[in-house]
Amino acid sequence: MDIWGSIKSLLSAGVPLLANAIFPGSGGVVGGILSNFFGCDNNPETIKEKLESMTPDQLMELKKLELKHRDRLIELGFEARKAQTDINMQEAKSPRLWNSGWRPFIGWVCGTGLACNYVLTPIIAFVLALLNINVVPPKFDISDLLPLVISLLGLGGLRTYEKKKGVNGRH
Repeated sequence: MDIWGSIKSLLSAGVPLLANAIFPGSGGVVGGILSNFFGCDNNPETIKEKLESMTPDQLMELKKLELKHRDRLIELGFEARKAQTDINMQEAKSPRLWNSGWRPFIGWVCGTGLACNYVLTPIIAFVLALLNINVVPPKFDISDLLPLVISLLGLGGLRTYEKKKGVNGRH
């Protein structure tokens, strides 16, 4: 994890608006707020050290600072999500399979993994049992696959939006 990712993790429990405003390219803004608060240089390593040694009173003061800059922090968080959405839309519009095809590829890989685990393997086990063949097909650990599938399904609404807007996927 990069230094700003560590800082984001440290901030997320106590000052979530400040943490959500951290995205690539935003370190200067959030770093400026934090360095002014701590009275130190706008250096991520120094800021991280200060956050790690913060007292409960300082956390309360930081929360007040977050509330003071609430509107700008919300705007920064929105800008980060919008920037990522714009990137996703440009990738989806691309006629090149390399750019637009990676999401469907991941979807097919996840779908195949789930189909093998929950459809194909039980059918094979059933057929083997009917034929009195004493072989048990392996059950695969898909615990790493499920979070990916869930996140992909959460993004499924974007593809519906694209189809309504007439974006031709060509993949």
